[in-house]
Amino acid sequence: MKKITQKILAGILTLAMVLGCFGGMGTLEVKAAGTIESVTADVSSVSEEGGKVKITVRGTELDRLYYGRYKSTTSGVDGGISNLVRDASGNSAEKTFSVTLDSASAGQEIWIIGVVADKAVYTLGSVPEKQRVTIKIGGEQSAPTATKEQLNNAIEAAEKK
Repeated sequence: MKKITQKILAGILTLAMVLGCFGGMGTLEVKAAGTIESVTADVSSVSEEGGKVKITVRGTELDRLYYGRYKSTTSGVDGGISNLVRDASGNSAEKTFSVTLDSASAGQEIWIIGVVADKAVYTLGSVPEKQRVTIKIGGEQSAPTATKEQLNNAIEAAEKK
């Protein structure tokens, strides 16, 4: 009789411990990531000395934004250090912030600024087209003569490095 009582008590204690593990758990709420619908800049070109560019991002739930600056040269795309946007103004549907572009390096033709929501960005390939804005260097430059396929190949080659 004593062994049966011990087994019953052990079973009850085990059940109490298992149920007790779940007693303090609250509900887990996961917030959806923001969605970017468009990225625009207030200028289409900057001087070779660089300058500030005002970026406007439109979308939904734009609570946390990251941007990367990429240098596009005749030999490919370089850059992509991720920066958390800290000085954005606006609301969750439209944010505006400034990006400082350094002076142009030798052979650099354009700056590409890529913006993403809720995660860091390191490669240009991880930024969808609609979330990029292109800033020319110098006001009187002609349009690039490369095709879209050539540009995509250059981007892929740069990401493999």
